Amino acid sequence: MKVTGIPISIAPFSEKNAMVNLLTSKGVISFCAYGGLSIKNKNFPSINLFTYSEFNLNEAKKTNGFDLKEASLINSYPKVHNQLNSLAALQFFEEFLKKIREDKGYTIED
Repeated sequence: MKVTGIPISIAPFSEKNAMVNLLTSKGVISFCAYGGLSIKNKNFPSINLFTYSEFNLNEAKKTNGFDLKEASLINSYPKVHNQLNSLAALQFFEEFLKKIREDKGYTIED
């Protein structure tokens, strides 16, 4: 499945692996990025917070979710990442989205 979106949270679960929550036009999708936290990994730039990328996801064999097959960076928004005020606003936005997702019965699409 191909999807474009913006990573809004990354939760490492080992030294180089992470669960990524991706904001898409249809809501939030979670996927596992095996090796994605390694600087040498080809997908590393695409799963950085608040970058816009295209992701090719496979259905996970062991879980109900998705695994990252490959990703390509579309826009990294360097001006935003270099300004402290912008980063603070994005962090606030990330926390806001987490709170919305935690509230039962409410989705991003509503």
